[in-house]
Amino acid sequence: MTTDSFDSSGSRPAKRRGRAAPPILLAGVAGACVMGVGVGLWARPTTSERGMRAVAPEPAFKAPAPPHRLQIVVDDHLTIRTPIEVMSGAPP
Repeated sequence: MTTDSFDSSGSRPAKRRGRAAPPILLAGVAGACVMGVGVGLWARPTTSERGMRAVAPEPAFKAPAPPHRLQIVVDDHLTIRTPIEVMSGAPP
């Protein structure tokens, strides 16, 4: 059985910048928040537009319908019939 030998002296892992990512991330989040507030304020109707809402017409008066009643029918007559033959035992 052979074993693989790895040379650890030739390559080193890339050095990470530990402090560069959080400021960029926070700047992106802050920018998105500012853009969201700006678009929300831009799309908001003015005071003159708020009064121009369409008003639904008032429906004509209707008499209230009588409450629906559920009719329960109980059949006390038990009829025993022969069972239905689904698959016959004999081949066709």
